[in-house]
Amino acid sequence: MASKHTRAQGTRIMISALPIDTLTTATPDNEDYITLGCTMKSYNRAGGQRTETDISTFCSEVVEKDFGLKDNGTVTFSGNYYDGDDAQDLLREAEEAGDRHEFRVIDSRNREARYLGVITQTSEEASVNGSWNATFTIAIVSRIIREAYTT
Repeated sequence: MASKHTRAQGTRIMISALPIDTLTTATPDNEDYITLGCTMKSYNRAGGQRTETDISTFCSEVVEKDFGLKDNGTVTFSGNYYDGDDAQDLLREAEEAGDRHEFRVIDSRNREARYLGVITQTSEEASVNGSWNATFTIAIVSRIIREAYTT
């Protein structure tokens, strides 16, 4: 029996062309988004966690905790740096402005994840005998909607 997996090749990452304050509820129109085309090589979402508050008292027999809202974490995209790429330029501009944008990640099995994010950091890196690399860090500031992608 073959192992089950999802191929990374063919993944599409999109950013809304304009800032957005709330997640779209209907299926978004592709023309409202810019695709981080063939410059990206890596996608990493590090999930956040709930805030823990110690609510123990002198009467407690064990440590008691209450939990706050869930933090959906951060995402890092990285790949080939390319000044003049519409999507990379938009990411750099959005970091300067602090605007919220909607992000769409569509995998090779046409499963989509959508969320609002604020670009908190951009960086570039180069080394001898290598190419320039760009990294973009996004704080997720909404729930994550997961659904089948329909064209």
